[in-house]
Amino acid sequence: GVSPFQSKLAYILEKTGVIEGFSGNEFTYWGSKLEDIILEECKTRFFSGEDDLTDFKVAMCKHPKIDYMSANVDGLGYSKEMGRVIIEAKNVGSIQGRVSWDNGNVPTHYYSQVQHYMCVMGEEFEVGIVCALFNGNHYETRIVERSNEFIKELLEAEKELWARVQEKRFKDLVDDSPATEKALNKLYSKHIEETLVTDDPEVLEFAKLYLKCNEELKALDTKKREAKSYLKEFLGEKTEAILDGFIVKWKPTLNGSRRFEVKKEG
Repeated sequence: GVSPFQSKLAYILEKTGVIEGFSGNEFTYWGSKLEDIILEECKTRFFSGEDDLTDFKVAMCKHPKIDYMSANVDGLGYSKEMGRVIIEAKNVGSIQGRVSWDNGNVPTHYYSQVQHYMCVMGEEFEVGIVCALFNGNHYETRIVERSNEFIKELLEAEKELWARVQEKRFKDLVDDSPATEKALNKLYSKHIEETLVTDDPEVLEFAKLYLKCNEELKALDTKKREAKSYLKEFLGEKTEAILDGFIVKWKPTLNGSRRFEVKKEG
């Protein structure tokens, strides 16, 4: 539940096969293509000794005692200095994505991922290497040491999530993320012609909240449209106005229309 790309609900529904998972996009396509290069660089830097070993063709691994825990690692390694190692390759392609790696940090969701993998693979794995390529031209590595305390907390959290799946207790996992909304649309894509009658106060509060937000958004949209029209009339045929701390633009586009925007200066 720490990934910025998924909600808890979406994650457990996808991982348990209840709904179809994310199929990928152009970014993930090139990330997959670059993965072999990233792993080879890790091999060069950390596993070039005579007795060192790496395996980048690892099958899905299952926890020996817990059926619902599995690990799809990018690679495994062995060296005299570190022993047996989990290897994860990451392709980081944005400035926003870079920030969470600053000062030698590992993004929380990747740290959790590596700890999970070490738990599945066994106690002999005490180290994980996260190797990251930034913007296609800068390579860094992070060493993640096994934390049995963190793994203990992780086991409890995953046990609770699995129990929710088995009992179909999804309500408490509903949040305000787009990922949750998409997951619910997939989960309940089929319908039953049936009317529910309820006096549940929580359901009533959310129904009231939805209507209130809808009315406020309509009012805001009206105000926004009024402001937009006023500013367009002010600009007329001009394309830009500079105000105190703001810039108003109404620029021509390639298709012959004009694009309107208001931005804070600087």
